[in-house]
Amino acid sequence: TPAGAVTLTVAAAHALAPADLEDLVARGLAQAREGRVDVAYLAPPDAVVDAVPDADRVAAEVVAPAALAVGVGAAAERVVPVGEGLGVRTVVSISATGVGWARGTDVLARVLAAVGGRLPA
Repeated sequence: TPAGAVTLTVAAAHALAPADLEDLVARGLAQAREGRVDVAYLAPPDAVVDAVPDADRVAAEVVAPAALAVGVGAAAERVVPVGEGLGVRTVVSISATGVGWARGTDVLARVLAAVGGRLPA
């Protein structure tokens, strides 16, 4: 916007189906581009997600009032342990940073477990 960047917030994103979340994000971005954002998108965030496909790894910064930041880097082929040797696999680096005073480390652990549980073996 002419006044600077606007952070869009999706409330209770963890409770939405992926398609519904994708739709909400698309609508919010469209509204921001038009210069009129529904006030529902302007709530203070609990978590921040930074996806930077041009970066190998992303360490997202927690910015108040958020209590959690998740960073997602580019998918890249890497040498990894496979069985008793080495192999090349496509890998995505995901980082999570939490503010212990805000929610505790259990929230961070649940986020990483949920992400890890959805990745193929």
